[in-house]
Amino acid sequence: MDLETTNLRRDWWLVKVPNYVGQAFATKECGDCLGKLKITRTARGQEVKFDVDPDIIVAGKRPSEEELPRAHKLTMHAAPKHSLAVLSESMPSQEAIAASRAAHTTLQPDHVSVEGRIVQRADAKPTSYKAYIALKKKQVEIAQTPVRPVQRIDGPVPIKPIAHIVQPDKSQKDNKRVRLPKEEVEEKLFNLFERHQYYSFQDLVRLTEQPPAHLKEILKGIAIYNTKNPHKNMWQLNSFLQRYDEKESTD
Repeated sequence: MDLETTNLRRDWWLVKVPNYVGQAFATKECGDCLGKLKITRTARGQEVKFDVDPDIIVAGKRPSEEELPRAHKLTMHAAPKHSLAVLSESMPSQEAIAASRAAHTTLQPDHVSVEGRIVQRADAKPTSYKAYIALKKKQVEIAQTPVRPVQRIDGPVPIKPIAHIVQPDKSQKDNKRVRLPKEEVEEKLFNLFERHQYYSFQDLVRLTEQPPAHLKEILKGIAIYNTKNPHKNMWQLNSFLQRYDEKESTD
């Protein structure tokens, strides 16, 4: 990729314009007149005004909008502390673009030029306050207009029959667990721990058919949660409730 730096020392202004001015500028081509810039020196410094070309205002205006402000005043700011540059690039030919799309590769520009450096920043604000307020008010009204407004229907409206009626999902009702009294849940847990000494919490939920929060609250009173190996993340009964030794002694 070639980098052209012939115009490196050319000075540019970076001007922030209202959205409606930027949209109007986008309708013009390179070399077209965008407006007139007037710089006046006063006792307080220099005063900069910019009048947008009338043709641009007409092209950027929407049918539902009010008349767009033409006259703007530029509020000057200090030069940026860091370096800013203006770049332009020339895109490859249509054949190269088509080949890049076919190969799924990123296409780089053929030529990049440094058009200059930013030496001044400014904000363009409309001088006609009433016209600008009327414009923004109209834009807010358009934005708040509902896309699908409610309409009153005087007569009956025919409705086409539905081919497939969606039945409610009964599986969710079947999976809903009923909270049993604490004593019944404890009895179930004792019977389970008589078969095996260790259980995972998911297995206990499945076997007792209890809500997880309700089951965990009961487990905290009669069981211990192991946090270390070899039975990590498993539940077991408290030592004073275990019956394994009694069974082994009777056998």
